[in-house]
Amino acid sequence: MNIIVQFLILNHFLGTKYTLWGIGVLNDLLQGHKWTESGHFPRVTFCDVVIRELGNINRKTVQCVLMINMFNEKIFIAIWFWLLIIGTLTLINLIYWSVISFVPQFSRDFIGHSLVSAFSNKIKQQTKSFLLINVIPNPFSSLLFC
Repeated sequence: MNIIVQFLILNHFLGTKYTLWGIGVLNDLLQGHKWTESGHFPRVTFCDVVIRELGNINRKTVQCVLMINMFNEKIFIAIWFWLLIIGTLTLINLIYWSVISFVPQFSRDFIGHSLVSAFSNKIKQQTKSFLLINVIPNPFSSLLFC
């Protein structure tokens, strides 16, 4: 549910024509559109520049490149696909735990494997402590047998 809300917020924030913005950008790239044609963040804009020459003020309109928007677009694409990967893994995990929870055979097998694993780890731990106690010589053992 959280991932869906995050996708909706991200798509609303970007305000694009695509419902699934990342898929639209990926589709543009696969169709061969250049980044300059398919960008959803403006890369080039017009800037008014004031140039002073010999006491005169000249205003000129030139094209400016917005480098930060190029970085922003790449960051938003990475975030979008990261959310897609996390959402897919969450859905797979939900299906896995639903099957384990609601199918009796899988529930028994899962609990059985968990108990065997926990029990074998407990036995190993107890065996190590038992061997450790018996292998280390007791400094008072000679006093007891005197």
